[in-house]
Amino acid sequence: MKIALITYSFNKIGGIEQVARDIYKALSEFDIRVFESDKNMFYKKFLFSKVLDFSLKNFDVIIVMHPFLLNLLPKKYYQKTICWTHGIDVWGINGKRVKDNLQKVAKIVAVSNFTKEKLKELGVSGVEVIHNAINLDEFVYKPLKKEFPLRLLSVGRLSKEEQYKGQDLVIKALAKLRGFDIVYDVVGSGDDLDRLKKLSDNLGVSERVNFLGKLSFDEIKKAYHNSHLFIMPSFYSIRPDGRATGEGFGIVYLEAGASGRGSIGCDKGGQVDYIRDGINGFLVKPDEENIAKVIKKVYGNWELLENIGKRARGIVEEEFNFDMFKNRVINLIKAF
Repeated sequence: MKIALITYSFNKIGGIEQVARDIYKALSEFDIRVFESDKNMFYKKFLFSKVLDFSLKNFDVIIVMHPFLLNLLPKKYYQKTICWTHGIDVWGINGKRVKDNLQKVAKIVAVSNFTKEKLKELGVSGVEVIHNAINLDEFVYKPLKKEFPLRLLSVGRLSKEEQYKGQDLVIKALAKLRGFDIVYDVVGSGDDLDRLKKLSDNLGVSERVNFLGKLSFDEIKKAYHNSHLFIMPSFYSIRPDGRATGEGFGIVYLEAGASGRGSIGCDKGGQVDYIRDGINGFLVKPDEENIAKVIKKVYGNWELLENIGKRARGIVEEEFNFDMFKNRVINLIKAF
């Protein structure tokens, strides 16, 4: 069986890129080839579509990693196409833009039940959920250090355009926790860094917020182990222009869990498929009051944090391991 995997980029850092690599790895026993629309500007839009039209004739299955890429795929190939959907790519106004193309492909995969539900509200049916997963061999469980300061950690891009990862909400929550020995480590880079720095300065918490920038994979794993609790309150909303915000799933929650750390996430979005409130983390409303309340609850309660971290590792092992992901992807392909 010949399989084509079409994506924007295969090697860049990002959730969709990671899923593309995981699919490629899961299907390594098949004859699989990757087509990247971003590999060269020459291949953009019309010309990339021509490349696909010429190249895909003998492929049995086509996997498209983003619904926007369906515009570049000649429609004669739609009936042997599986399209992966994630979050904001099919929520809000984007969903309306891609609906017609999605209804023409052979199969649609969503990375979370939240995204499946949003597609259902849009009138798109027959969606299968295949959760993102991680390779547990790459992450080691380590007990947390039962000592102050309480270390909170976020890992995510700092995007001025998006501004939904919730780093600003955590900074505002810190301002409500004066007198608490807390440090907030922020991993990630982007054009929203200056705004977040100014916010922490204006609120008088800059000494407790460490902007660590872009880290290597090994450095990120160390950051998980140095933390007590992972926090990324990405929030779901529909903006006035119709665009949606929120987390389609959030592989970083799994990475934190595999490292033995619980998570704080918002109560709407793909992360609710993984985070179980009070079990392996906490689900909160997207505001600083609720975030501060949870931080107060765990502050100095090392036994609670350790138990949540242990359960987080267990849930990742049982439900979000790579072997389960691989089997589901292979079964999806063989069903063609």
